[in-house]
Amino acid sequence: MKKTPLAAFAGAIEWIVVALVFALIFRGFVVEAFKIPTGSMAPTLRGDHFHLTCHQCGKQFDVGFQAGRNRNPNIAKFTKCPVCGYLQRVGAPKTGGDRILVLKSIYQFREPERWDVFVFKNPTEPNINYIKRLVGLPGETIHIYDGDLFIDGEIARKPEKILEEMWMPVYSNDYLPSRPQEPRFSKDGDTWERPFTEEGGSWGYSQEGREISCSSKGISQLKYDSQTGNGFGAYYAYNASPAYPGEICSDLKMEYQVLLNDDTVKIGASINKYGRVYRGLADFEKNKMFLIKSYNGKEQVLASKDIPELKAKKSLPLSFNNADYRLSFSLGECSLEYVLGSKIGDIGKPGDSRKPQISLLCSGQAEFRHISIWRDMHYITYGVKRGDEPFELGEDEFFACGDNSPSSADSRLWDIEGIGNNGDKFPVGVVPREYVSGRAFMVYWPGSLKFKPDGKMPIPNVGQMRLIYGG
Repeated sequence: MKKTPLAAFAGAIEWIVVALVFALIFRGFVVEAFKIPTGSMAPTLRGDHFHLTCHQCGKQFDVGFQAGRNRNPNIAKFTKCPVCGYLQRVGAPKTGGDRILVLKSIYQFREPERWDVFVFKNPTEPNINYIKRLVGLPGETIHIYDGDLFIDGEIARKPEKILEEMWMPVYSNDYLPSRPQEPRFSKDGDTWERPFTEEGGSWGYSQEGREISCSSKGISQLKYDSQTGNGFGAYYAYNASPAYPGEICSDLKMEYQVLLNDDTVKIGASINKYGRVYRGLADFEKNKMFLIKSYNGKEQVLASKDIPELKAKKSLPLSFNNADYRLSFSLGECSLEYVLGSKIGDIGKPGDSRKPQISLLCSGQAEFRHISIWRDMHYITYGVKRGDEPFELGEDEFFACGDNSPSSADSRLWDIEGIGNNGDKFPVGVVPREYVSGRAFMVYWPGSLKFKPDGKMPIPNVGQMRLIYGG
């Protein structure tokens, strides 16, 4: 029987209502979309921000929008390039925050895990949703020490994918200033200088400075000078603000591409932390790679591994880092790791030496390209409520921190009790289980691009669509 127009219309309305009901159920219990409002999780997740390009080196980076500082919502304030250090005031269109998807029911099927990026109701203002990284679980004792996280007295090492996301650039010779004599590389009007000092050997530089060669009969060093270049302070370019006083990050990484020109060459890198010198060294005369520690005039081989013989000129990527009390060294497809310790004091303390150092090592003949230096994310304790002292969590209590540690209101800073239902109170600094909403798992709409600086039409930033890594 043929339906009347009225019956067909009623059927369409019924389907729309059913679809709407299913959409509401899906949003309420399965997946919900959120827009990141602030930069407390930057650079992992960005709130409203400005996407900038350094006028000198061409490095692209983001600076957060702060309503209190940015009177004109379309103009970025004075900022500093995180790679070459150039100071500039840039007019740029404001870009909206990342939009993410959150699994709302996942914690009904599994327990929250450390390093999850999760959404919860702010215990001090339950009508506001917050997004942070979960770092402390029920019953644990949390201790933030010199930027690192300790759980029940043991260091909590970040999973590899999360660590890779958290490395912050300090230097790259792929981004060198085009006008180094311009006096805008410090507030004192300094010009740019190559931030390295040579110790031993003969070093040469290409005209543009992006290739460095070494010829040396013994181990020579190219030492990074953190006084001349960007320092290792807990500075986040996203915040357009200076480093916190006394907060120096000593978890560092060096990477480069090396062209090996003889079969007896030795290449690597060294990192000085707490007065101990750690070296990752590949010796092609012995066909071995080593992790070595030097302290108080004594040298100790921590680990070694065979590497393939070098039969001809070859270009290889090298990476060496010291993060979360663990050394990691890789050359091509060969890699070596060594755990230095797990408790505070196992590898020394900041008082032993406040000045970290990182250097490139070479013996023989080699050419280096794509040299970059990075520092790890550093949890700030300067001036926060729950910093250097251990903090105990009770049953069904979690501890949350933002990746943008200097600019995150989180468990470290809350100074009043949480507000519960029926007049109940929660301990200061905790996220109660009942306020946990879900786990963020995807950036489905990153901050949009625009055809023109003053353009109104947003362009999907497809290249930044990504999964959000957690525990």
